[in-house]
Amino acid sequence: MSLATKFYLWCADSPETSSCTLSIHPGGVLPEGAPARPVSGPLPLGYAEALKRHLEAVQQRALGCPPPRWESGFLAGIGRFMKLAGRLGRAGFPRPGGQGERAIKFLRKEAERWLWDQAPHVAQASQAPHAFDAPDVFHVEPGLEARREEGALTRGVPSVPVAPWTSECASAACGVDQAGWTGGRASAVQKRPNLLVAAALEVSEHALEVLSGRRLFPHEIASALAERGVSFYGSIDALLDPWVHQGKVRRLAGVGVASAGPAGTPEWRCRRCLSPRVSYYPCQRCGLELCPQCDDCRSLGASSACTPLYERPLASKKASSVTLASALSPGEIEGEALREVRVELPFALSPFQERVSRELAESAEDALIWAACGAGKTEVTLEAICRTVRRGGLVLFALPRRDVVDQLGQRLNQALVGVETATLRGGTPHRYQESPVIVATVHQALRFCERFDLVIVDEVDAFPLNREVWLLEGLERAKRPGGRMVLMTATPPERLLRRLGKSLRCFTLPGRPHGHPLPLPEVVLVKGLEREALRRLALVDEPGRAGKAKSVQAFPMKRELPWWPCLDQLLQESLKACRRVLVFVPTVRLAGVLAGLLVESGRYALWRRKADGDGGRDRRERGAVAAVHAGDPEREEKVAAFARGEVSLLVSTSILERGITLPRLDVVVFAADDERVFDAAALVQMAGRAGRSPEDPRGRVVFLAGRATPAIHEAIATIQRFNELAQSEQESPHLWSQDSVLHYQKI
Repeated sequence: MSLATKFYLWCADSPETSSCTLSIHPGGVLPEGAPARPVSGPLPLGYAEALKRHLEAVQQRALGCPPPRWESGFLAGIGRFMKLAGRLGRAGFPRPGGQGERAIKFLRKEAERWLWDQAPHVAQASQAPHAFDAPDVFHVEPGLEARREEGALTRGVPSVPVAPWTSECASAACGVDQAGWTGGRASAVQKRPNLLVAAALEVSEHALEVLSGRRLFPHEIASALAERGVSFYGSIDALLDPWVHQGKVRRLAGVGVASAGPAGTPEWRCRRCLSPRVSYYPCQRCGLELCPQCDDCRSLGASSACTPLYERPLASKKASSVTLASALSPGEIEGEALREVRVELPFALSPFQERVSRELAESAEDALIWAACGAGKTEVTLEAICRTVRRGGLVLFALPRRDVVDQLGQRLNQALVGVETATLRGGTPHRYQESPVIVATVHQALRFCERFDLVIVDEVDAFPLNREVWLLEGLERAKRPGGRMVLMTATPPERLLRRLGKSLRCFTLPGRPHGHPLPLPEVVLVKGLEREALRRLALVDEPGRAGKAKSVQAFPMKRELPWWPCLDQLLQESLKACRRVLVFVPTVRLAGVLAGLLVESGRYALWRRKADGDGGRDRRERGAVAAVHAGDPEREEKVAAFARGEVSLLVSTSILERGITLPRLDVVVFAADDERVFDAAALVQMAGRAGRSPEDPRGRVVFLAGRATPAIHEAIATIQRFNELAQSEQESPHLWSQDSVLHYQKI
């Protein structure tokens, strides 16, 4: 694990404004321009930012300027502020002509007091000797040549001995004396004549290209450079510091102070995902016992107050090409021809889809596509994607589930001729590839910054978008100024309904392209599905478990399970008709237990790998049953075997409620009355897995429950209303307005 760079707060006299100019620089880098003095010791970037805002408010109040509203409330909770402001004013804070020295001493004293009041653990660490100060120079691996692979840059990175860089190169590299911030002077530039330093400007230009339209941490920038064939050692923070102060790159702490809480205490917020869920943890990178870290985007890597986050919007010249594309002929946009992109589908769109596709492509507004499950909402976005790419724009297709990313990427590659679609999800080997169309999970899309001209978000009602509403705000930041966002769902949440007619235009697709109605769920009420009964059932030992815990029970007799005859009959009816069955269960534990019960019945074989004799290729037994959940390492293999027909019965949690389209499929929702998991939106999506294929437009959906809950009634009413709308609106799709919001209440 790399250690976090510590940052120093510097102060330089500014005669033009009669005040001190405060700036933040990483350890080992001196500010350019006027002579500056360090005001603080080495600090994590998040605390350095908060201290800078505090000291700027002190200056404004001392000079008679009202501080920002946030700072005024923050300083009011600290106390002693008015007294300090009066002292600064009497001291001539700060005056040109040599009298700024007294003001700098006041700033240092106030900085020390603020740290001890707000973050004593940081104040103590900033005064202790550090063995891991940032390096004073950086270098690129000597003799490195870029890998000449397809899609990689072919420029070599020359290795030449140079002195520490100047302002024309990047910035002055130096060391900061540990005692410098307490009154001493900064140490002189530390030269290393025996160190081979490659062209700093070239490496920094590579970093600018990598950051274009992205929001990355230093280790992610290093990984992106490695993908381009550039490998270097040293401080990314020192490399990018000149660009930060020139305004070409923005640098923020991964977790920073967003507002003032009770009694003036700072409240932290993640700058990557915008989540307010921040906790304090011991940090090996910065050495603090209490380092603010985000709890919500840990799957992308830790976002903390000690880790810098760099962002750079996409260059504006491409934006102009998109804006002027409609007025220019091909070849006149930035000297480049427009892309030859077209849509090719193996089937014709329905009249509903044709009209929505045309209206969506011609519209410049943000839009909501409210469509029934399997209505073909992805296909109606293809023309809008095609037109955006033709004009030189970039497109992001964001999804909440990683399972659907690869599948959708393949569909877009087949449907869009003349453009390559890249996929981005957890485990993707090349995360920083350039492509006009990118399909990504919503969390991976948080790494983009004002990059895309069209952002399409599918299933905005699905987890995690339905519970972590800040994710949608994070996706908004991936859209460029003047860009547009298209949201798609079968069950729009209330927050989107409030935007209808104001900032959101809505299209509906109530019917499927094959023209058949949606399968209407059957509700089968049985006994034995009470919460306590399911809890006892979850203690049953799964087949294949090594050993049994004391709390694990043996499989119960079938007579102890009142719902078993009904479930067994439903499954047998589907399997005898040569259909596969997808069974949804509310918990991970029940998925394994139910699969074990089916195996114990003797009618099914447990899915297992069986190597054949020619090359060790795996195959699955036909008629087998398998259980799958989000943490299953064999999840993708089991789903693929289910799609090939090698698994006849798949027991799954809600991870497969979206994005799976298979012919001859029936659906059973086991314990559908468990409203903790199966809300109305989830039940609509699960029922929507059946009857999607034109070859098999009719499927069977069964809600097996102990009682009919409001969620079950709402889901059935929604599907019924979809069928009614599809039958009545044959001539044109329904365009929503503010007055038609009440129309949704009927559903």
